[in-house]
Amino acid sequence: MASSSLRALGALVISLGCSFAAACGGGGVKLDDLPDELIDALCERQVRCGAYTNVADCKADVRVRFEEIQAGVEAGRIDYDEDRAGDCVEALGSASCDATQENVREEPEACRDALRGTVPDGMGPCYGDLECVSGDCSIPDCGMACCAGVCGTTRAEVAIGGTCNGTTGPCVAGSFCDSATTTCTALRAVGGPCSSNRQCAYGLYCLEAGTCADAPNRGDACPEQYCADLGDRCDATSTTCVGLGRVGDACSEGFAGLFDCIAPLTCNQTTLQCDNPPTAGQPCLFFCASGNFCNANDVCEAEKANGQGCQGNSECQSSYCDETTSVCGDEPVCG
Repeated sequence: MASSSLRALGALVISLGCSFAAACGGGGVKLDDLPDELIDALCERQVRCGAYTNVADCKADVRVRFEEIQAGVEAGRIDYDEDRAGDCVEALGSASCDATQENVREEPEACRDALRGTVPDGMGPCYGDLECVSGDCSIPDCGMACCAGVCGTTRAEVAIGGTCNGTTGPCVAGSFCDSATTTCTALRAVGGPCSSNRQCAYGLYCLEAGTCADAPNRGDACPEQYCADLGDRCDATSTTCVGLGRVGDACSEGFAGLFDCIAPLTCNQTTLQCDNPPTAGQPCLFFCASGNFCNANDVCEAEKANGQGCQGNSECQSSYCDETTSVCGDEPVCG
């Protein structure tokens, strides 16, 4: 998922989970409706894949950042295609729950077409990669919240066998850039050498020993603690991929317990069982119930309104803490 179009769509959602998308039907999607359509779809996939308890809880944990994209469309720096946006969301909706599959690892063509930059190479202003034909906006640090940039050079994808480095375009789908040879190389089959999952063929993952192997799914052995499915974890006792824990299921102590329970449940460190997330005033390990954050004392605290002091975005109802003033506020819309 390397292109700027999908990155921009993904940037609409900031969540506690990962890799959202779900089936939500076809047809065109108006720009104003895109955030809600996308969030609904993303959360439906989370539930379908067993990573979230229900859609409502998922949506409560999602934050939307859309105003800047809308400003880019209104200013003519971005072309928005309603039909392709609908096709994109539908394509994302049919994606597998297995993170190693092609329709998860590769961006649908419709997503590349849904939002396209119009600012030519070497021209400006641009306020984000999506606004450039090249998908690359170089923004200087001007000491202000919004700094205008200039669009970089458009670089075509590199075919298998072609040279790849920091100045070329990305390798075509089904390949990766081998840093040892600076060559675009076909994804490797079972037994092939690898240093990351992205170097292995679809449906495979990279073992710690450095070779590609079949990725474990529900019921498969997981000797390296890896399970490919979004809603699975590796059970420490059976060393087998199982579904994420529900209320009352056992979970691990400390950091490891964060990955044992279905969201938004957390691992209660007193009972070592999956439980509802802690609320204001209760001890926490990174996560709290919606509308709260885990403070520096590891206690849940209500999110802060605009104008209150903050040390990070997670503390604010607006999800934006101004770095200059250390106060919660609305994130500036650039352009």
